[in-house]
Amino acid sequence: IAQMQPFHGESVPGIDRAALTGKVMSGYQGWFTAPGDGSDRGWSHYQKNGRFRPGQCSIDIWPDVSELDEDEKFATPFRHTDGSTAHVFSSHNRKTVLRHFRWMKEYQIDGVFVQRFAVETLHPKNLAHCNTVLTHCREGANLHGRVYAVMYDLSGLQAGQIQHVIADWKLLVDRMQLGRDKDDRAYLHHHGKPIVAVWGIGFNDGRKYTLPECEKLIRFFKEDAQYGGCTVMLGVPTGWRTLNLDCIADKDLHDVILQADIISPW
Repeated sequence: IAQMQPFHGESVPGIDRAALTGKVMSGYQGWFTAPGDGSDRGWSHYQKNGRFRPGQCSIDIWPDVSELDEDEKFATPFRHTDGSTAHVFSSHNRKTVLRHFRWMKEYQIDGVFVQRFAVETLHPKNLAHCNTVLTHCREGANLHGRVYAVMYDLSGLQAGQIQHVIADWKLLVDRMQLGRDKDDRAYLHHHGKPIVAVWGIGFNDGRKYTLPECEKLIRFFKEDAQYGGCTVMLGVPTGWRTLNLDCIADKDLHDVILQADIISPW
């Protein structure tokens, strides 16, 4: 929590942060870590069944680390065909995250939704990593004229735990002045308000949190006197309109979706 502070750094003019309309945005998961990167999370999202080694690997494509400096590369048990050690990157590394935002500028990607996995914020070590990634993304967006916004991913939350998302947003506003910091010229707005995205509403994959809880969260982001005033974007299933495919067959979902300002179907 100590690292959660308002922005103090260089802010380079670039992409207009006033509206989402017409922008090319990506999701920035920021969940890759490696032993020795300072996160104390091991091979997070590289490992499979607790191990990262030949035969146990959860990534589909090996990352290209050819442009990374030596202090951004983390040696693995894997070997290239020439016998040399295969390296990966860590999302915990400031230099790497800033490099990603430089690449976004070079390839005309306007900005990112920084994924904030709600279940991760429940544990101090993982919360610290989430805060580190968010801080690096804020710096990178300002430094390279990109935009960014927070996207909460509700996956894995149990019934009653959406209240933790509300508490987390309050912490971000109180400590980092997120969406309200005049020195942070990169946080994305729409209709004159900071955007907050919430992903994972209406999916039929056995989620434990309820639609009334989701509606309460949306209303908090929009209406709370101190922490609200946000434009809300929802990540919803492919079948959100017809209530089939990957979507729950509950007409109340449409009432919840109508509370939002923007939807992003899966």
